[in-house]
Parts: sequence; C-alpha cells; structure tokens
Amino acid sequence: MTFSVRALARALLLLPFFARGSDALAHPERHRERGKNLISLAHREVPDSLLDLSSKSLGCAYLLSAATLTFTPSQSLTRFTFAALVAMHIPVSFANAPLWLHKGDERKADCCHLALQAGVLLALTLTFRPCEAVPSHPSSCSHAQ
Repeated sequence: MTFSVRALARALLLLPFFARGSDALAHPERHRERGKNLISLAHREVPDSLLDLSSKSLGCAYLLSAATLTFTPSQSLTRFTFAALVAMHIPVSFANAPLWLHKGDERKADCCHLALQAGVLLALTLTFRPCEAVPSHPSSCSHAQ
C-alpha cells in the first residue's frame, strides 16, 4: 500500500465534517438555536422536534458525505458528493455565524468565521479538483488514485 499525501490531506480536511455530523446526530439540541437563527430569516416558527430531526438528518448527511469522500475512489461519485457537501455547508456556515443578528464585535467574529469556512471550502475544492492529465506526462493524474 502506497502512502498518499493527497489521501491524508483529504482525511484531515474532512475531520471537521465528521465531528459536526457526529455531534449533530448525538446531540441535536445543541444545534437548535443555530437552526432557529437561519429560520428567523423566513419569519417562521418551527417546533423543536422538527429542528432536532433536521439536525440529525444533516448530521447523517455530513457523516455519509465525509466518509464517501474519504474512502471512495470513484471520480463521478466523488464529484457528486463534494457538490452535496458544499451545498449543505454554505447554509450551515451562515447559521453558525448569523451576521443579520449581530452588530459590532460579534459581527466581526461572524465575518471571521465565514472567512474561515470559505477557506475550508477552497481547500476542499483544490483537494478534490478533477484530474487534469497532460498527454506528455501520464503521471500527472496520480492524485485521482
């Protein structure tokens, strides 16, 4: 078995998604308030039981996506799963940093959090980019393995 720096980078970049997913599954009540922050934009009320169910579902989706990206060699499945993870992560990032509810230093902290999450998504994008084989260099596609 060969050591792959890219495989290690993928696993390390996906650790926060494993941690978030498992926490949401085990303790959905910890995520309720953040869900309410996001729902407040729609001026709706949602029962806590529904917020708990959605937190558990999102946690399960995070875990499955992270596991798929870590252990699946299939390019097409990897691209689909990566797109799903990004689509889930963007609203979760805004729920964790509700700019619209804060002023001053809290808003600056929210902006820092969102910038950090954008950096994570950029790192994931660079790590899971499609293979760009150069005809004169067949080994340039080694990161897909």
